[in-house]
Order: sequence, then C-alpha cells, then structure tokens
Amino acid sequence: MSTGVFLLLFALAYIFVFKDYSITEFQETMSKCEGIYIIIAIGCVGLWVFFEAYFFKFIFKKLNYRISWYQAIGYVFTETYFSAITPSSTGGQPVQMVEMNKDKIPYKISSIVVMINTLLYKIALLVIVVLGFIFFYPQIKELTPTFRGFTILGFIITSLLVLLLLALLFSKKFIKKLVNFGYNILWKLKIKKKSNDSDKKIDASINEYKRAAEYIKKDKKVMAQSFLIIFLQRLSLLLVNFFIYKSFHITGISLFYAITIQAFLTIAADFIPVPGGVIISEALLLETNQVLGITSIAKGATLIFRNISFYFLVFVSIIYYMIFHYAKRKPAEKIKDDEEKETS
Repeated sequence: MSTGVFLLLFALAYIFVFKDYSITEFQETMSKCEGIYIIIAIGCVGLWVFFEAYFFKFIFKKLNYRISWYQAIGYVFTETYFSAITPSSTGGQPVQMVEMNKDKIPYKISSIVVMINTLLYKIALLVIVVLGFIFFYPQIKELTPTFRGFTILGFIITSLLVLLLLALLFSKKFIKKLVNFGYNILWKLKIKKKSNDSDKKIDASINEYKRAAEYIKKDKKVMAQSFLIIFLQRLSLLLVNFFIYKSFHITGISLFYAITIQAFLTIAADFIPVPGGVIISEALLLETNQVLGITSIAKGATLIFRNISFYFLVFVSIIYYMIFHYAKRKPAEKIKDDEEKETS
C-alpha cells in the first residue's frame, strides 16, 4: 500500500513539478553536464551508505555484538526503503529494529542504537543549518518566503524531536512511562498477551536498556566518534548537489553555500507528512535553483539531483532489502565481555 502511494507521488512529482519539460529538453540539459562530476555525486551517495553501515558496526561492537558488513548495509537499506515510503520518514527505524531482532539483537539493544543514530543524525543537520544561517544570512534572506517558512517549521520540529530523543536517553522515568504505555496499548489491542511475569520482564528490559544507555553516555569518546561518523555521513549526501552544479560548470555557488542550501532543503522537507518528501522536495529545490540564478538548467539539475540522491538510492534499497530480508543469514555474534575489553 505504502509503495503504491510512493509511486503515485513519484508520478505526480514528474507531472506537476516538471510539466512542460520534455525528454528532449532533459537530454539537451544532460549533454551540457560533465560526466565525471555525476560519477562523483553518485560516489557521495555510496559514502552515505558506507558511513552509516560503519556506524552500526562500530556502535554494536561497543555493545558486545559483532555484525558483518552485509548486515550493516542491510540495516541501512532497510531504513532507507521504509523511510521513503512512509510519511515523514517514520517507518524506517521500527522495521530496522525488526531486522536487527532477526539477527538475534534484542530490541532493548537495537532501540538504543537506532535512537542514537537518529539523534546524532538530527543534531548534525541542525549544526549545519545553524552554521549556514550564521555565515550565509544575507544570501538566505534572498530566498523565497515559502522556502524560509518551511525551513523554520522544519527546524522547530527537528529540535523538538532531538529533545524527545534526549529525554529517552537521559530520563529513566520517561522511558519507563513510555514502555508501560506501549505495552498497555499492545495488551488492549490483544497484540500481546499479558502474563503473570509481564511486569518482571518489562522491568528487566528497562534495566538492560538503562545499562546500555549509561555505557554509551559515560563513554564520551564513543559518542564523539559516533557523531563524527554520522556528521560525515550527513555531509556526503549534502555534497551531491554541489557536484551537480560543478557538472554544469556553475562557479557562482561555493561548496559551503551549496551544503547550506541542501541542509535547509532537507530540514524543510523532513517534517512534511509525505513519503520521502516527494513533490515538496522537488518543488523547493526547483524554486531554489531558479533563485540561485541557474534558471536555464534548473529543472534538469533538480531532476538529476533527486534521481541520484533519492530515487536511485530507494531503487537500490528495495533490491538489497528483498535479498537481505528473505535470504538466510547468520545472526549477530555476541562478544564476551573479556574479549570486548581486549579489542577495545
């Protein structure tokens, strides 16, 4: 159902956003771009996948679980695919944890990892947006009110999400209330049956969650390394548009300004309750390209960017996820505490 809605939105994006833009015009635009920069742009998408997969291998090892590159990349593509087909990218993380659980990683551990990943991902985006606002304020004032309005709303919602995730990580009372609330819903909907030892199981899960969270919080070096990995991942995707501009030999847009514009676009589209920000992302990017003074190739540049950084990524994700989900795979290896100490 969600995939069908996504495909419908994909079609609508091309019908309404790129109306009056023929295949011949797109081919003419493509003939003007330099292929080496398109290859570099695709390489940036590959780096985006690599850095998140590396993060999963790194953080799980710190929590005494060893996963393969095949599994780590599988978790990345699972999240990418399901975030793309669900409103506001909400479906990726739950399915990601289900796949981790299939690899014998308990939810109390995977929830920590997924939460830290999301938290650092959002913080990295907020940092880039704030720095961009400080250094490029005069240029940002020139952007359209629609663009600025979506960015402000996106910034507020992303900031609130960061506060929520911090509460989940640092507040013991909050996480207990949330877990109990979740279980009560499952019991009322009869999805899960309540037993005599349900309270003990819940308390045990919460305690293990707290131990894992405390370990991560206390080890500032792990958090710093994790943030660096996620920050580089975020930058990798934000760089794609810069290399597309370079492919058309556009020299008036600096590297850091291109990153800033893309960060603003990302935060503006993230909160829209549309799978993958489809239509909104295309419309905002097209509008921004025209404001930046590249009207002649604005539609072509927008199409190339979205096809490389989103649709191509989703297409690869679908294929990898189907193989990953249905093929047999070895579970994650539980590392003994003494072995972990020796390798740390």
